[in-house]
Amino acid sequence: MRRRAVVVITTAACLLFTSCDWAQYRYGPSHTGHNPAETVITPDNVSQLQAAWSGPQLGIPHDPLVAEGSVFIASDDDIRPSTLSALDPHDGSVRWSLTYPNSIGGWGPPAYAGGLLYVSVWTGVDGTLNAYRASDGTLVWSSPSPAPSGAPAVVGHVVYHGFGVLDRTGFSHGWQARDSASGEVLFGARASGIGLPSVAVADGILYAGAGAYDATGVVNCSGGPPKTCTPLWSYTIAGSTPAVSDGLVYVTTDSGELAVFPAMGCGQPTCAPIWKATVGTLAVSPAAVARGVVLVNAQEGSLYAFRATGCGTPTCSPLWIGVMQGFSGPPSVANGIVFAAANDGKLHAFSAGGCIGGVCQPLWTGSLTGGEPLTTPVVANGSVLVGTTDRRLHAYRLPAP
Repeated sequence: MRRRAVVVITTAACLLFTSCDWAQYRYGPSHTGHNPAETVITPDNVSQLQAAWSGPQLGIPHDPLVAEGSVFIASDDDIRPSTLSALDPHDGSVRWSLTYPNSIGGWGPPAYAGGLLYVSVWTGVDGTLNAYRASDGTLVWSSPSPAPSGAPAVVGHVVYHGFGVLDRTGFSHGWQARDSASGEVLFGARASGIGLPSVAVADGILYAGAGAYDATGVVNCSGGPPKTCTPLWSYTIAGSTPAVSDGLVYVTTDSGELAVFPAMGCGQPTCAPIWKATVGTLAVSPAAVARGVVLVNAQEGSLYAFRATGCGTPTCSPLWIGVMQGFSGPPSVANGIVFAAANDGKLHAFSAGGCIGGVCQPLWTGSLTGGEPLTTPVVANGSVLVGTTDRRLHAYRLPAP
């Protein structure tokens, strides 16, 4: 779903426009982790955030979505049925909830578009991609799918999702593009070897594994149906879910690297990064990109901010570092504020502009009332949503006037 530019005057006005929502994983199909329409929480009032509600115990939560005036959350668990639920954004009460049929769980968060929720479901042996009506949870279609699959990304009438599987033939990975109304597979790609089940889509190009593909299924796609696609170009470093913004692709690795590639390629079959950064020696979270800054959390601790376009040399140093202890997933950005959850049970808010001296303390730190975070912060319509180890989704909000 492409973002639409809107002018937001008040919270009530924001609620009238879907662009104020957080409708797909990492906000949208390009996975920037940036909600550009949020205006309620500001750098001046973020210090007033307080716990607003805690939802019911539904299972181990995946990243929530905000759309159609509801909060949608998928969960999986080993002690209770796995669910897909719609919550009231005002108090966290359940509007509807369903248990996945013949399933041990959903595989990642759903994606919302056009009144439907798309979610990957895994039985432990095989999987499906399911579409549910967002208004009441009615199953619209279910289609066999490689499993486990990643979070779907929806653009127009096409649903994209990656997969990384181990079966009797060994490891393989790839992605599929499906008709959003029927679940029919239109085109895709598959390769042997270990790969991550993640895709991002922006400006007609799909980024998956270590390759960039034509998202329309025309160029370098043939045979079928469904068609089989080969990369338009490949990049030399494969890593986490890519983030795509302003003509650049940001990829992070489990060995402490952030690598940045030109989104349209380099004119060669294989492209090297135009700049890189080292962020420790352990895993680096997927990136958030907003207002010319790219932000990542390092497993070794702290939030790192870099100039999105680089520093003029092949290796860049951070613009600033946000002080916190550990991380759980990627940061999120809204209205000049970076939200990052730490595995010390804290939710932090930093100024996206950094601070004097380059080593920055949070503008606000709040205790996560349910323990350590299991989801990334989702910021929409004046609320910050985080799922935690108590198997609940928690909302933080400014006090009522």
